[in-house]
Amino acid sequence: MNTALIQTNLSDEFARRQKKHGPAVRMPAAFGVAIAAAILVLGGLYLVVHFRSERLRSTRAALERLAGPAAESERLQKECDRLAAQVKILQQWRASRIEWSELWQRLAGLIPETTYLSEIIVSNPDASGDNQRLQLRGHSLGASGESAILEFVRNLKMAPAFSNAFPTITLTQVMTEQDEKAFSIDLMRSPASGVR
Repeated sequence: MNTALIQTNLSDEFARRQKKHGPAVRMPAAFGVAIAAAILVLGGLYLVVHFRSERLRSTRAALERLAGPAAESERLQKECDRLAAQVKILQQWRASRIEWSELWQRLAGLIPETTYLSEIIVSNPDASGDNQRLQLRGHSLGASGESAILEFVRNLKMAPAFSNAFPTITLTQVMTEQDEKAFSIDLMRSPASGVR
């Protein structure tokens, strides 16, 4: 019969090793699962932060690439605004100045048949057109000369080309010379008026 013998180590070396390393401690399973879960959560958080920082980095790089075109666009917009302001000033100037050739053509259509002009005097024909005075001198033939002159003044006041450009239209003189009537009509332009 074989009997099992219990082995005993009586050497000091074994005791010394036992004290140095201490008894083996076993970790409970729940504690191990908790540590594994914590490692997974921390790893997931790291990945989220990493991907977000990468996205932030790429967004910053895209913004830096767009900074040059954005500055150019802003400069062009300022230039466009400046040019639009100049165009507006030129349009206002053009609206306020008198197109003389067009005015003479309209004037010819307003003169009654028995009336003719002998002088057209433009005072202060400066570029701004402010305070201009247009004086029309002429004659009307026949017995109905005065009524033709009054018709001519009425036509001038009714015509927008003249009433807009010259708000003040006045018959200043009517004289009888033999069988005709001589007349003078003043048209005054104020600074705020303009041809439409």
